[in-house]
Amino acid sequence: MLVTVVALAMVVVGTTGTALAGPKPTIAILGLEVKDDGGGIDEKSVKVARALSEGLRNQAKKASGPYTIAAGSTDKEQVDMELLIGCDDEGAGGRDCMAKIGSELTADYLLYGGVTKSRSGYQVSLTLLSVSSKTKIRAVNENIPGKETGPTDLERWGKSMYLRVTGGSAGGTLVVESNVEGATVLLDSQPKGRIAKGRAELRDVPEGRYKVSVQAEGYDPEEMVVNVDAGGEVSATLTMRKKSGGGDDGGGVGPGGDGGGDGGGSGGGEIGPGPDLGGGGGGKLIEGTVSEDSRTGWKVMAGVGLAGLIGGEAMAFVYWQKYSDREDQPDCGVGTPCGDEGKKEARMTNIGHGVAAVSGAVFLVGVYKGFLSSGGKRTESSAVIGRQRSTRQVSVSPTLAPGGGGATVRIDF
Repeated sequence: MLVTVVALAMVVVGTTGTALAGPKPTIAILGLEVKDDGGGIDEKSVKVARALSEGLRNQAKKASGPYTIAAGSTDKEQVDMELLIGCDDEGAGGRDCMAKIGSELTADYLLYGGVTKSRSGYQVSLTLLSVSSKTKIRAVNENIPGKETGPTDLERWGKSMYLRVTGGSAGGTLVVESNVEGATVLLDSQPKGRIAKGRAELRDVPEGRYKVSVQAEGYDPEEMVVNVDAGGEVSATLTMRKKSGGGDDGGGVGPGGDGGGDGGGSGGGEIGPGPDLGGGGGGKLIEGTVSEDSRTGWKVMAGVGLAGLIGGEAMAFVYWQKYSDREDQPDCGVGTPCGDEGKKEARMTNIGHGVAAVSGAVFLVGVYKGFLSSGGKRTESSAVIGRQRSTRQVSVSPTLAPGGGGATVRIDF
């Protein structure tokens, strides 16, 4: 007796578990009937009805939907089934007739309807019927514009109307997974949410093709393209990496001095020992990218030097001409007013030469630094902390004297 009771209990539990995990209800979708609007049925209307019927069935076949297509019902037309069941004209399209058709197709639910040509396009009506109770679950009426009757458009209309008549969402679900907590999720560059516990779920995303990306401070953004189907679910896994040269807030500087070998370390870590630069102990070497001054200043300097060179020589030439003319005059001896003016003109001639010499040196330095050297380029260089480092220097020292003028140019390499 005890064994019988236990066996019976196991049967009950097993039956209950099967019921809870039972299959989805089945649905049969009849090919839409083309209805005459009084002007006859044309070939275009028949094609529209067939394309819409195919779109409805394609959406019903998706695993994410609430129903499963009834076996053997994917090629059944409403008109043919009404004749087969024997529905008279008055009963055709009625609930009793449709329920009989659903039973014949062993479906739990029946989806049927019609297409009627209108002035602006096509009027479509759909009805979802419970076969067992002969109850209308939902009805949808839609006017499809004539310009939206291409294959792609009708496929989209079929999917949309199926979701509406079955109570499904017109959008899909996008699940984004990422390794960075709190990262921002963007859909076509528009923020839509954040990663929490490794994922973000975006619901009711309109059907279409999207670029989904994730962004977070300190990480390189990641993106991918996904296709979202109405009523479906799609996943996108985006693994983010820390930005190159990033890392923790390190920045420690390694010891300098007598160490040999290359400086190392990237991402803010310590820099390895570098070569001894001499000039005292305790110096520290920092490697990095340094942007040197622009060449623009040197080019301006070259222009100013050239102008000074020309101006100085012009000044010297003018006063030299005056001085030469006075030497030919017989009353321009020493101590005479004419002689004093001559001395002044000679001095101004020398000053002009001096200005030209200094300007010429400035011009040469400007040309070298602005046009010939690599000083304006962005280069990899080193900076030394705690020691003196020899660098190239250019110095110009003008020299003026009562008897002449000039300049001294010094370039240290």
